Amino acid sequence: MTENRDYDALVQNINLEDITSSEHNANILRTLRDGHPDWNKTLHILEDEFDGDPDEEFIVWEGDDLGWLGYFIGRSEVLEALHVHYLPEEREQVGALVRGVTHNQSIKELSIQTDLGDEGFGSLGCFLQKNNSLTHLIFEGFDIGRGCGHNIAMAMEQCRHNSLIRFELDQNNISAEGFAEIATALRNQSQLEDLYLKHNNIGRNGCVALGNTLRRWQAPSLQCISLPNNNIDDLGLQALVEGMSNCSSLRTVNLSNNRSIAAAGIDKVYSSSPPIRKLLPGSTLALWHKFWG
Repeated sequence: MTENRDYDALVQNINLEDITSSEHNANILRTLRDGHPDWNKTLHILEDEFDGDPDEEFIVWEGDDLGWLGYFIGRSEVLEALHVHYLPEEREQVGALVRGVTHNQSIKELSIQTDLGDEGFGSLGCFLQKNNSLTHLIFEGFDIGRGCGHNIAMAMEQCRHNSLIRFELDQNNISAEGFAEIATALRNQSQLEDLYLKHNNIGRNGCVALGNTLRRWQAPSLQCISLPNNNIDDLGLQALVEGMSNCSSLRTVNLSNNRSIAAAGIDKVYSSSPPIRKLLPGSTLALWHKFWG
């Protein structure tokens, strides 16, 4: 069982070719362990190759022990960007990988594009609690239902460092309930400068939860909020405006392609107290049909 391994005791005698499916993947572990002068400190975990730098790509195949991959990621002192595009169905492998990653202190950008499962998200919370280098956290391109939204929210509750400046949910088809939990969990993240929440169908309830979080932030640093394609209506926009009015550093607001926003909602933006446009001199506000497409 991978969870019972003492990796530190085994690492001195491990043959990297014995725990990987290819020489290429063994070299990825070797780079994580030893470093390389030409490595750009980025790693992609993939099912298939894509048009990128092959020296950044760990292609998961039968014979790859993800517990060891997690171990070497966790011990790396130079890895700065980790993109998890794919994980196999074996939950034990996924759990072992993420448990290893929790020890890493150097990752600045973490992109998750697949469901980690209950245990994986639980370990992600430990990572967020320990890592004080992370600046960008991205969840992209996989369905987030209520259960997964709850897991992400619980992980975010453990993030207590001020390093995180960008939080992104992109094309996750998230449920309104799941997003409401995540938005509420961001209440301790007033240092965020960029919220990128595109194509998630958060609806009115999600707007209310996010607006409440923004309104309660103390001295928020938010500069950009992007919410296109989210099924937002006039009442949802009203809740957002009430929260955004608390964010004096806000410069960019993107609410394009929310076709339920009508003239009444736009009027609310301009009649807010203080008006959003006056609050944000030089700001960019995308709301109208001419921005849709």
